[in-house]
Amino acid sequence: MNNNFTQNRITFLQNEINKFDYAYYVEATSLISDFEYDKLFAELTNLEKQHPHIITPDSPTQRVSGLTIPEFNTISHKVPMLSLANSYNKDDIIEFDKKVKKELEGEEYEYYAEMKFDGVSMSIHYENGYLKQAVTRGNGIQGDDVTPNIKTIRSLPLKVKDVYVDGALLSDFEVRGEVYIADDDFIKINERQEEQSLKLYANARNLAAGTIKLLNPSEVAKRPLKIICYYLFSQQI
Repeated sequence: MNNNFTQNRITFLQNEINKFDYAYYVEATSLISDFEYDKLFAELTNLEKQHPHIITPDSPTQRVSGLTIPEFNTISHKVPMLSLANSYNKDDIIEFDKKVKKELEGEEYEYYAEMKFDGVSMSIHYENGYLKQAVTRGNGIQGDDVTPNIKTIRSLPLKVKDVYVDGALLSDFEVRGEVYIADDDFIKINERQEEQSLKLYANARNLAAGTIKLLNPSEVAKRPLKIICYYLFSQQI
C-alpha cells in the first residue's frame, strides 16, 4: 500500500466517521449501522497504528486517550467566567430592572430569556480551527484543564470549519457552554446502578460534574456527556 493511497484512505475514513458522528450525536440521525461504523473505525485505528506520523489532532481516534491524567493543571481564564445570580421572587426581578434602568440612563432596552441548561460551565479554546484546550469555570478566575475529558464528547468538533465574524476569519477564539447529562440518560444510568446494587447518583448535574473530573478519559467516554455552547469570544472581534 503506497503512502499516497494510505494518506487518502485515512483522510477518507476520518471524514466519513466525523460525518456519521455529527449526524448521530448532533442531528440524532443514524446514517450507518453500528456494525458498519465499527468496521470503519477499526480500519482507521489499524492504519493509524501502522502510520502514526499521519495521525492528525482531529482524527476520531484521538477523542479518547488511553492514558490516565495524573492531575489537572490550573489555567487562568482570559476573561473571567461570571456566574448567574439566583432570584426567587418578583421583588428581586423588579429591583434588578431598576438597576438596569439606572445604568442605561434613559436608553431603551429589552430582555431576552431562555431556559438554562443545568450543567457544568466550560471554556473551550480553538486555535487555527483545532480544539486546543478545555477549562472548567472553577472560581471564575481560574479553572482546571480537562481537555482529554472534553474531547470524549462526540458532538463537540475537534476541528471546526472557518469561523467568520463581520467578514474577519477568527484564527484563535473561545466558546463557552454547559456540559450536561440529559434526563433520559441519567435515568438509564441509575437503572443500571440499581441492577448492580450500586449507589444511585443524586442528580444529573452532579454526575456530569463528577464525570468531568475523572482522571481516566476512557471512563469519561462511557458517560453520555453532551454540550450546549452559547458564547463566542476572540480578541480579533
